[in-house]
Amino acid sequence: MSDLAFEPGKFYDAVAQCITETCENYGKPPFDVPELYSNAGAPVIQCGLCQQSMEIVSAILLDPQPEMA
Repeated sequence: MSDLAFEPGKFYDAVAQCITETCENYGKPPFDVPELYSNAGAPVIQCGLCQQSMEIVSAILLDPQPEMA
């Protein structure tokens, strides 16, 4: 599991990968997540195939932050 720290209520440019060995996405290149919202500081990305949580490999705080409508 990643040890990244996220600020609550912020958007990040993130990269995530599936860590479920039985999934077709396992072992494939990581996925870009251009506007990941951190929620309360504990974001979750779910694999579209196996519906399990993905590992966040890296994340960079977006500057400027996107405006919420």
